[in-house]
Amino acid sequence: MRSSVTAVLVASRGGEWLDETIAGVKAQTRRPNAIIAVNNGGSERVSSQLVEASYGSETDGSARVIGIQSKVSFGRAVDAAVSAVAPGDRPESEWIWLLSEDSCPEPEALARILARVEKAQSVVVAGPKLVDWDRPERIIELGQSLTQGGSRWLLRRQELDQQQHDHLEDVLGVGPVGMLIRRDVWEELRGFDPAYTSYDDGLDFSVRARLAGYRVEVAPESRVRFARSGVAGPRIDRARKVMRTAHRQARTAHLHRRIAYAPAFSAFFLWLGLPLLAVVRVFWMLIREQPGNMFGEFIAAFAVFFRPASLLASRKRVKQASKVGWAAVRPCAPIARPCAPRK
Repeated sequence: MRSSVTAVLVASRGGEWLDETIAGVKAQTRRPNAIIAVNNGGSERVSSQLVEASYGSETDGSARVIGIQSKVSFGRAVDAAVSAVAPGDRPESEWIWLLSEDSCPEPEALARILARVEKAQSVVVAGPKLVDWDRPERIIELGQSLTQGGSRWLLRRQELDQQQHDHLEDVLGVGPVGMLIRRDVWEELRGFDPAYTSYDDGLDFSVRARLAGYRVEVAPESRVRFARSGVAGPRIDRARKVMRTAHRQARTAHLHRRIAYAPAFSAFFLWLGLPLLAVVRVFWMLIREQPGNMFGEFIAAFAVFFRPASLLASRKRVKQASKVGWAAVRPCAPIARPCAPRK
């Protein structure tokens, strides 16, 4: 049975990036069966561009534009799009393809990533090779993992793409941009955790998918240009203010995730020690001559400390997903490299 693919395109700024992304979706050799475009708190101009993306595309099925007045996280925007499809309208075998306005897929991107997931029923999440928007010969990301300290690790980043990693398959996780997800698994795991607004939303979803007994893969032959403007994932820029914001966001997600994944006894003391950890980290930033990040360390630690309900909700998501346990995650996480393929 031929798989059905619903492309979800989230935009909030519009402009040239969105025009190129729309053109990239239209140029796919394997067109999506449906497109749901989301105007995430953007202007009327964004809506008009998204109307062109959806109703102006040749799809086998439905196309629509959804408007959200106030900007929300990428995960919540995707939730709004997925919820817009009535149960009776859903095909039996459906995949969701996530795109942001600053992510332009190459013509064979969808066909190649779909071919990957159709090889094995255990693969429910796949990610493309993300390359730089202006320098597509440079790899931005090819899968994600975790270090022994629990920090997020981008695999194969900032390398010249010479197809040297095109043999890779199983990884711990992938980012949200260009992610292909089986629809029933998205609903089973209740989508992205709203606690991760900028960093680690895709990684956390991938970890929960592995805890549930599924597989996560990368499709290196599927390439997506990505500008990293902050529509999905963090905004990456050399401006000091942007870099400091990104550090705070990354640190907040890191602390939240460590407590969400820790055993109950350890999690309580990790949470209780957050104020002390903030002080220690401030001195560490001073020693490393990074005074611009000192305030962000305080904000991150206390943001997590004063949101115990969010931590409990995240821990509940992890617990509900855990059917095979952390044994499915450990081979991929502590060594910060792709995990061995499963038969």
